[in-house]
Parts: sequence; structure tokens; C-alpha cells
Amino acid sequence: MSVSLVAAWVTFFGFVNTHQRHAKNFRGASQSFLLSLHISVALGSLIGLGLLVYYFMQVAWYFPFALFAIGSVVGGVLFGLLDALIGQFAISMLAFVGWPAGAAWVFQSIHSINN
Repeated sequence: MSVSLVAAWVTFFGFVNTHQRHAKNFRGASQSFLLSLHISVALGSLIGLGLLVYYFMQVAWYFPFALFAIGSVVGGVLFGLLDALIGQFAISMLAFVGWPAGAAWVFQSIHSINN
């Protein structure tokens, strides 16, 4: 498991998790923004599952589980701290671009394993 893949997964997972936390603790008035958070979480979760399956097909079966665990712990803690330091709204806005970029980075990191 490369450092690049772990960093990419933590980035991806952290941004999706940020939207998940923001939707859970949403206190705003805009229901359309809340809907966009829910859609982002759903799409991010599906893409994350697809990336884990793709990783499973490229390596041993247990590596995706390790990657998920690392992303859960490190991404959750790191992006939770960023929420507190920068603000949840700012991180959420960044996450609309951040998790798709992170997903592309994860895909590229996995794709380069056998190439």
C-alpha cells in the first residue's frame, strides 16, 4: 500500500465524511444546500465503494479493509480538526471539489499499481 494511495484515500474519505457530518449537524435554513450535502454523501459513498472494489481486484482481499480503516481513523480525526479550525461551512464548500479530486487521485494511485 503506497503512501500516495493512503494520502489520496484519507483526502477522499475526509471530504466525504465532512459532508456527512455537516448534513447530520445541519443548522442552516437552505434545504437545497442540505439536499446537495445528502446527494454528495450518497455519490461519494457509492464511488468510495467502487474504488474499494477496484482496489480489491488489483491486490489482496484484505488491503481494501486496511485502507478503509486508515481512512476512517486518520481522515475522520484530521478533517474533524479542520472543521474546528477553519469552520464546517468552509470545509464543506471545499469538499464539493475536494472529494471528486480525491477520488480521481485514489483511482490513479490504484491504476498505477500494476502499470
